Order: sequence, then structure tokens, then C-alpha cells
Amino acid sequence: MIQEDSFLGLDLSTQSLTAVVISLSSGVTHQFSISFDDAYPSFHTRGGVLLGESPSEVFADPRMWAQALDDILTLLKDSNLTGSIRTLGVSAQQHGTV
Repeated sequence: MIQEDSFLGLDLSTQSLTAVVISLSSGVTHQFSISFDDAYPSFHTRGGVLLGESPSEVFADPRMWAQALDDILTLLKDSNLTGSIRTLGVSAQQHGTV
């Protein structure tokens, strides 16, 4: 069986990392999401962030984002989806791009 080419979209938000696999003929075929607070309690986040001394300060450990990306890619591999992905699109909340 020939596998149709797929496209992978990744969205890094404040609270989670979401992956969506899309095919031209079927649209969204798979979606995975990792909630930072639930998946990585060792980072001690609330709403995906650490609160600073001032109420207007919030921080996030980029190692948590790297772990989430690693875990999402593992989910894709374990679901036998990586061989069909031809294109990758990424969006990130503004704080993740600094």
C-alpha cells in the first residue's frame, strides 16, 4: 500500500504543544497534544509557566519545550506516521520565539 504524503503542523502555546497531521485528501488525520502541567510536573508550572516575583512576570523553561517536542515526535514515530510526512509548519507563542 502506498502511503499518501502528509503535512505536520506544530503549535507551541503557553500551555501545550500540539501536533496535527494533515493529508490533502482527508484533511486532519491525527492530532496529539501534550499539556505541560499534566505531562511534566517536575517543571512545577501552572498554566505552562512559572510565576515570577512580580505578578506581571512569568517564565518557562525551554527544556520543557524540548522534552515536549521529543515526546510528540516519539508519538508520531510510534504511530507509524513519520514516513509519510513531507512538510513541517511550526507556530509558537511569542515568548517561545525569543
